[in-house]
Amino acid sequence: MASSVQVIYVAGLATLAAVASCVVAPSDGGSMAPDQRSGLEVNAGSAVAADPPAPSILSAVLLHDEPDPGEERWRETGRDVVTLVFSVPLDPGGMQAQDFLVIGVDERQALPARAVFAPSQESDELRAVTITGAFGDAGVASVNVIGALYDAEGRALDGASSDVEPPSAKPRVVSWGPVKPGPGRCEGAAAAVRLWWSRPVRVRGTVGPDVTSRVAMVTAADGSAIDVTGVDDLESADAAPDHVVDLCLAGADEVRSVSTATGAFTAG
Repeated sequence: MASSVQVIYVAGLATLAAVASCVVAPSDGGSMAPDQRSGLEVNAGSAVAADPPAPSILSAVLLHDEPDPGEERWRETGRDVVTLVFSVPLDPGGMQAQDFLVIGVDERQALPARAVFAPSQESDELRAVTITGAFGDAGVASVNVIGALYDAEGRALDGASSDVEPPSAKPRVVSWGPVKPGPGRCEGAAAAVRLWWSRPVRVRGTVGPDVTSRVAMVTAADGSAIDVTGVDDLESADAAPDHVVDLCLAGADEVRSVSTATGAFTAG
């Protein structure tokens, strides 16, 4: 399905429209279009191409390089943490730390001490992986898949790679698409849209009744606005940061674009 992607800046909103030349009916019987992944960025940036057909790493960000040495979790795993977001869910059964190779800015190679699904750990969220280890003092340049890592459909990811963004990198949306509301996810909403961020984020402040203008705007295929009635998992700044943000919608129309208000989400 050929598509074009356009980023539009309007009144402080970074708006991305993914307009498909033909629409394929959703296999789950819902009314939204199939998963529309994009390069929507927050605060600044430009669009990136839609995900390639093969499974890939959409983003890699170095979160920490100088953690508190007194924290228990660092004593055996080293000091560096890189968070990865994949284009597809992974097979949770076979992932190992040795499936990944980290290349430093000085070209030093290192294997992670640990690789876990985190912070997004629910069964339908297995696209975010956190790797931890001692990756050197020069900085991290890239992460590569070198082991027997597979996606949920059994496709190999050997050879997938991504440059690593520094800890100062601003969060950006790397993928978005419809999800079904249900227990624990926008329960009672007419529909929902899931945003995958390049790094865990928090919502700024508390999400009140006026959610649409505070956090995001969602546009239907006919150009009308779909009210956002809630933000699942990140209802307040006290909620744990996450790669995943589910926007609960009042209408179930086909979604054409999603906009996030500048500053509404911050790095966790």
